[in-house]
Amino acid sequence: MYKKIAALSLLICLTGPSWSQEHKPTFLFLGSYHMNNHNRDMFNLKASDVTTPVRQKEILDVVQALEAYGPTKIMIERNTADQEEIDLQLQQTCSGSREATREEYEQIGFRLACRLHIPVVAINYNELGPIQDPKKIDFSTANPKDLERIKVLGDADTKALQRLEQTQSIGNLLKYLNSDAKTREVASMYYLLARLESPSERVGANWVQYWYGRNLVIFNNIVANTLPTDRVLVIYGSGHGYILRRMAEESLSFDVLNTETYLSQHL
Repeated sequence: MYKKIAALSLLICLTGPSWSQEHKPTFLFLGSYHMNNHNRDMFNLKASDVTTPVRQKEILDVVQALEAYGPTKIMIERNTADQEEIDLQLQQTCSGSREATREEYEQIGFRLACRLHIPVVAINYNELGPIQDPKKIDFSTANPKDLERIKVLGDADTKALQRLEQTQSIGNLLKYLNSDAKTREVASMYYLLARLESPSERVGANWVQYWYGRNLVIFNNIVANTLPTDRVLVIYGSGHGYILRRMAEESLSFDVLNTETYLSQHL
């Protein structure tokens, strides 16, 4: 087994650079808060109504800033099995026979796709993968003191984000969520979560394995739907930003734009 692993490692070292393409597709990630208040995450922002005239103007500012990027495809946080439904919803939204929902991928993604006449592609994956038993990633079974420390940090961050949501434009909030400092801060939380343990399970480490595995499948879906000439715009929950951007960079599959830099120049 060791020899097989060593041989594979040598193969990767010898062949890795050849995977890079002379003309790579371009990759821009826009991390967003969930505008439709699903409350599915461990910590959840309570978003204000994005359909008000003021918020709609702010969203239009974001759309116009992203239009300058010239995307050829928009990839969103919807399950791949929903593609036919998304195609129909996009067609109806563009024709004016359907109102966009409050989902961020519709408010921003659909609106931009309609302006540019480009496709919207579902790339989400949200299965447990190899971890079949949900109890193996159940944080509620973790040591209460360790879990409480995580909750204190998460609650403080959510309150700070809530204050920004109430006082700043959507554009400024997206700039904050996509800043290099914020994405690194979010990524560091996964290492704290990984240390959570129950009496019988390493629930934190199991969950982080699930999380990275999920994002790897999402990234594979991005690659599978990308042509060498594409300029890809990924609109997703901001918690995915650090990982997906790193995967796009380290895979040598894309020319990756820095989101903080792009937004500061165009928004």
